[in-house]
Amino acid sequence: MIIGAGINHWYHNNLIYRAAIVGLMLCGCIGRNGGGLNHYVGQEKLAPVAPWATLAFALDWVKPPRLQNAPSFHYVHSDQWRYDENLVEAQLGFHQSQGHTMDLQVKAVLLGWLPFYPQFNRNSLELVREAQAAGAKTDEEIRRWIVEQLRSGKLEFSVQDPDAPENWPRLWLIWRGNALMSSAKGHEFFLKHYLGTHTNAIAEEITGEDIHEAVWREQAPEGKLDLVVNINFRMDTTALYSDIVLPTATFYEKNDLNSTDMHSYIHPLTAAVPPCWESKSDWDIFKSLAKKVSELAKVHLPEPVRDLVAVPLQHDTPAEIAQPSVKDWAKGECEPIPGKTMPNESGGGAGLCQFVQPLYLFRAGGQTGRDWGSRTELAN
Repeated sequence: MIIGAGINHWYHNNLIYRAAIVGLMLCGCIGRNGGGLNHYVGQEKLAPVAPWATLAFALDWVKPPRLQNAPSFHYVHSDQWRYDENLVEAQLGFHQSQGHTMDLQVKAVLLGWLPFYPQFNRNSLELVREAQAAGAKTDEEIRRWIVEQLRSGKLEFSVQDPDAPENWPRLWLIWRGNALMSSAKGHEFFLKHYLGTHTNAIAEEITGEDIHEAVWREQAPEGKLDLVVNINFRMDTTALYSDIVLPTATFYEKNDLNSTDMHSYIHPLTAAVPPCWESKSDWDIFKSLAKKVSELAKVHLPEPVRDLVAVPLQHDTPAEIAQPSVKDWAKGECEPIPGKTMPNESGGGAGLCQFVQPLYLFRAGGQTGRDWGSRTELAN
């Protein structure tokens, strides 16, 4: 039984929940596969997230992944902040919480509360090479060099000047969503600033005087994206605006798993008929893309490379309680310390091999700060 908002909005929702649970108990549906009660209204069941994230973000090959909350990404890059008159008042005397929403977004990235991509106004691969050329050899020395560059202002986070050409997103690969219509909150700004096409935007821009933490450019850029690729089986709005549409199989044309973070059930799909014409399953499409990227990497990145990722402070780790009070290193209120007062700088080598590494079964998995091995489960 899946139950949620339709019941939650009633005054006696607790009794209605109990009635449903009693029915399941009387029918012997508790503790059985496919049985039980799943509640969701902001109570996401994240049981499948560990194995899913391993495949989605290639955690069996390289950590950490470049993963970001989509609302912040689109709010900043689609320039919706330039039309937003939302000024937040200080909460309970906490001065860090006041200002324009864009100012708070910048502060959140600088202090390590949120990730943002691109990370810096210079390529992270080049940054590592510059640090090594300056004499930094170990990971710790490279981190110290990056921190000093940020402290001196020679290096900036891209969120501080999102309309600078070097900080624009250039490629958008869209999968499983009508991102340029129903999924876009601020559809007209996506068309105007991402695509540079016709738009029905009628809102007026605010003045730059309201923004203090980000650079205000008098002329907002239009058409930031160079390429939009859509994996889709519908010719929806997103597909119509895309440069390339990769046709994917429908739900009855592929063997796959379907899940959601709203409940813990996982739905297996079995192909009833093969994919039509040139369409492929989502898995096969991503596998083909990964194969081609690996082939091109041998040409453009023939030698092993070292990368740098600014990782936000994580839940359920010591970093979450590293500061007794919030201070801003960019304002000189404290020292910039990775993993404590700013994002943790993580570096590592990159290798390109096969699509899925079976040896992940022997490695650690986990979520919310916990890790565990998989040898016992594999043996059984």
